[in-house]
Amino acid sequence: METMIDAIIHNSYKRNQKPIDWIAQADDAAAFIGPNADYYINVFKRMDEMGTQKSWNWAAFFAGDAWVGYRKTGRHSATAKPILNYGQPLRPFLFGKYGNWVYKQKVEEELAAAARLDPEARRERLVQRGGVSKTPIIIVLSIALFTVLALFYRDILKL
Repeated sequence: METMIDAIIHNSYKRNQKPIDWIAQADDAAAFIGPNADYYINVFKRMDEMGTQKSWNWAAFFAGDAWVGYRKTGRHSATAKPILNYGQPLRPFLFGKYGNWVYKQKVEEELAAAARLDPEARRERLVQRGGVSKTPIIIVLSIALFTVLALFYRDILKL
């Protein structure tokens, strides 16, 4: 039995699906994706071959919003916001289950937008707009460190 979340994503996926030849566009995709490009290209290719939106991503499961920021998928995660905000207890599982799909949508959109440019301009655009951002990871780690220190020193300072 298909859940409501699966139905929403399935309908959105079918509406926006654009066939991508991941082998022919591997260099462009790798330029946009940056770190772990081979992993994501293989996952996206397998998702297309299987016709699915589901593909488990451990980083998205554990890091959640930090992974979204790291992979610069902010606007695309906003389009999936009703799905990802379905319930806080389910949120990590939804990130893990659909994170690759959300990221795949972003990669496909950027590749399509850059396709009409000449090769040099295309590569420059993909590298500039893609890659990763370390800022969300630094913020999350800083908050975690601050929380641990605050809990540790709370007892010492009797706050």
